Amino acid sequence: MQRIASLLKKYATPLAFFAISLAAYGVFAFQQNFHWDDWGFAWLIRTLGSPGLFDYFATNRPFLAYVYSLTTPLLGVTPWAWQLFAIFWQTLAGIALWWVLRRLWPGHDRPIFWTVALFLVYPGFDQHNIAITYGHFFIALTVFFTSLGLAFTFAADPRRKWWAGMLSLLLTAMHLFMTEYFFGPELLRGVFLWLFLRHDIPDWKPRLRRVALTYLPFLLVLGGYLYWRVFVLGFYLYQPELVSGTGASLTGKLAAIPRTLWEQFTVAGPGAWAQAFRLPDFAAYGPRLTLGYWLLLLAGGYGLYRFGHVIARRRSSAEAIPYSRGDCFASLAMTPLHFLVLGILAMLAAGIPFVVTGLPLRLDFPNSRFTLPFALGAALILVALIELLPRRLDKNLFAAVLTLLAVGAQFDNGFLYRADSKLQDAFFWQMTWRMPGLEKGTILLSSDTPFGFSSDSSLTMPLNWTYSPDNFTTKMDYAYFFVSVRLGHELESLEPGLPIHQDYLAATFDSSSSAIVAVTYNPPGCFRALHPVYDADLPLAPSQGADAASMTGSGLPVLPRTAAQAISLSNLNRILPDPSVVSVPPSILGPEPAHRWCFYFEKADLARQQDDWAGVAEIGDEVFAIPFYPDDPSEYLPFVEAYARSGRWPEARDLSRKTADLMPMLRPALCAVWQRAEREAPGALAADQIEKMKTELGYCPYP
Repeated sequence: MQRIASLLKKYATPLAFFAISLAAYGVFAFQQNFHWDDWGFAWLIRTLGSPGLFDYFATNRPFLAYVYSLTTPLLGVTPWAWQLFAIFWQTLAGIALWWVLRRLWPGHDRPIFWTVALFLVYPGFDQHNIAITYGHFFIALTVFFTSLGLAFTFAADPRRKWWAGMLSLLLTAMHLFMTEYFFGPELLRGVFLWLFLRHDIPDWKPRLRRVALTYLPFLLVLGGYLYWRVFVLGFYLYQPELVSGTGASLTGKLAAIPRTLWEQFTVAGPGAWAQAFRLPDFAAYGPRLTLGYWLLLLAGGYGLYRFGHVIARRRSSAEAIPYSRGDCFASLAMTPLHFLVLGILAMLAAGIPFVVTGLPLRLDFPNSRFTLPFALGAALILVALIELLPRRLDKNLFAAVLTLLAVGAQFDNGFLYRADSKLQDAFFWQMTWRMPGLEKGTILLSSDTPFGFSSDSSLTMPLNWTYSPDNFTTKMDYAYFFVSVRLGHELESLEPGLPIHQDYLAATFDSSSSAIVAVTYNPPGCFRALHPVYDADLPLAPSQGADAASMTGSGLPVLPRTAAQAISLSNLNRILPDPSVVSVPPSILGPEPAHRWCFYFEKADLARQQDDWAGVAEIGDEVFAIPFYPDDPSEYLPFVEAYARSGRWPEARDLSRKTADLMPMLRPALCAVWQRAEREAPGALAADQIEKMKTELGYCPYP
């Protein structure tokens, strides 16, 4: 027992870092699907294995494929395993950073602890739950910090610690060739060495000589990487806009760099920390989760506050180390100012890759991924400002509160990713209820979906996984396109018969614009495969602006304009109502949900597609007897039409009136239903009954 207590005391700080990470990222770790690029990696792991991963990375980060080939066989396609993987490696990166900072500033355990804690929960980076992708980035970050610590060991005693220098060089090459994200921080290696050697070599001239000799081999590695990246690999995905011949002149681009760096600084610094003060939507949380949120923050905050005081009592008496007159930091002898200067330099360096490529740094998805290299600088600056507060103020309290607010922000991000996972579950199950099978080569075309963390390329992967689970080739059978993304590019125009080719790096898709099924999904409404006749009269959302977003986001029965554009191309003959094997979503999307309104609506809509009006009416009788009701009143339309065409006047009349009363904007669509019944099912209802309903509705789209 005493030995366990001794070990806990010895490793208390690393264990505290793991606790912080688990509080921030672990609560929803077992309730996630895949998101964004992780769907592509999961599909590659399952379908093509390591060869597919090497093909995928061949044009961008080929050496990263070797790392994936080691990790993916171990974790497979289990989402929670990858969530824990990301938590582990991010925390390990924090521990490596803690080791580096303690060697730079021995005896300053409190500010170092808070720097690492804030680094771990940096709120500017909100994509931790995309765990396959960024779990590997955290490996690169761990490698970078470890290489720094080993470089210190080598610099202190180059003759006897040559092995540390060799290992540090190897790790430096590893993190650079894995990803360019941490190229900027790598440029500060000389600054780190300068700070580290100030204790052993106070005079600036011999120290400069030691730093230069130590840094030279690392500079050669950096130069080798740059030569390979620019002249050997080239630029496939992102072009070096700064030096390319497109856009503004080179002089204009160079003149814009200070403004860009300042914008990056404000976004990744004050803007990112402001995210920590964003309170969650407690109405969406519900009472139990809201209580859990506050208990986690209050208990965690108290624990962190007490732990900060314990660390403060351990501080070394060697807190203020004298500097020689020649030291360029001589006027900044206070450690907080060291933190501040290093933090500013780290922030400026972190933005270099994004300045070169012209990629905008923003705090919204997906561009928030670019904030990751800024986390160290942002944490250093914030801790420096806390340490510069007057001595009478409780600095631990400030640091603990900021850390816990950032934990809360990451907790909320986890909740949002979980909500997105639930939307994915509902989407794919409803899709398979509506479309039990699909002809190969089919393209699902829609406006942007309600998923906050997935692109159309992302959705292509589970789509193929669902409808073509036995295809293990590089020729994909299905694709998902957003009109706003593909129109004018892969989809030249909204005309039939045009060839379509899409390259997914490791796989390709080829088809035709005649193979499109237009779909839409606007929760709490159900998934829809849009019919060029039956759905043509649904009301349209405004073409743009806040009104369009609010109407489509509130569940109103309106079609986004981009979805309406695609209706004329929608070929529902691509849907197989009775395939030999009914498709089901991948098992990682969870079990089939209970059959409620949307299940019956999808089955009725499938029957309507086949002109099986008796079948639609039969499903209506069943669902209304349960009773289930739609969140989107436009989902009554198939049943109104089925009852009208079947001659069931009372049901058709009452349901039509109910729909019009619930949502008056549906009156034109209802009138179109009665017009079709009059035209295509003559004799089913008396002419005066039809005229009565048309007059009552008053808004008929056709004369």
